[in-house]
Amino acid sequence: MVPKYPCTLDEIDFSCLKDFQGNSNQCIDSITPLTAVILGAEMIEIHVTSDKGKDYFDNPVSFDPSETEQLVQLIRKLKKLIDDFLVRYYYML
Repeated sequence: MVPKYPCTLDEIDFSCLKDFQGNSNQCIDSITPLTAVILGAEMIEIHVTSDKGKDYFDNPVSFDPSETEQLVQLIRKLKKLIDDFLVRYYYML
């Protein structure tokens, strides 16, 4: 559980990841959702904003459309790398 926006990396707790099968990002950058994918998250929840200049409550942790697209592309690439590795690893067993 994350008690505030934004949180620091020291406040991230991935121990419930399996219970929820996902992650809700409250950090300023994309490191948390990418780490959650590596750890097996099936779902990633992010905050999206149309204007980072506004004083919205969750804007510090929100992604603009361009950042959202970049994150999606990174997650897709990361998932492919993980899946390819798992196929090769299990094939070798």
